[in-house]
Amino acid sequence: GLQELGPIAALLIGPILLQLTTPSITFYFFGIASLIAIILASFLPELKHIPFDFTIRFNFIPSSFNFLTFLSAFFVQGILIVTITKLFFDPSISLISLAALAGFYLAYRRISAVFISPFAGIFADKFGLDKVYLISIFLTIVGFFLIAIGFTITGVVTTFSFNNITSALAPGSVGKEAT
Repeated sequence: GLQELGPIAALLIGPILLQLTTPSITFYFFGIASLIAIILASFLPELKHIPFDFTIRFNFIPSSFNFLTFLSAFFVQGILIVTITKLFFDPSISLISLAALAGFYLAYRRISAVFISPFAGIFADKFGLDKVYLISIFLTIVGFFLIAIGFTITGVVTTFSFNNITSALAPGSVGKEAT
């Protein structure tokens, strides 16, 4: 939802600023914008949080759900996002254009999360959390194989889209395991 707007704006505005200015000026811009946002946020009314009483249980052996969630996050958030610029590298493309292209796909990842998450919940309610979760993991893996065999754009979009479903359903799996 709302927490995605900041990263989306940065991913879309950052490459434009880089093209118009220097990296130093771009970071000054984001630093000043962040400082202004912090000052403005200090004037917002404070929300009252109602404490929730719960017991934290720690299990040294992760469930299959937790392990799959970890692996999915590791490969998509940790590997794919870090290497996305390398995936799209072409000597004929300027570094600024390459940064803009990577920014576009990373913005797609954020934007699609906002729109995909509600549908993930609806499908999980209709067909069952386990089924939808496993299908999303499987299709995330299919996206990796598409990237591996050269269908980079289709693979990146597939991986990001279905990993968003996995991410949206992960909190539901934790609640399910706690009961």
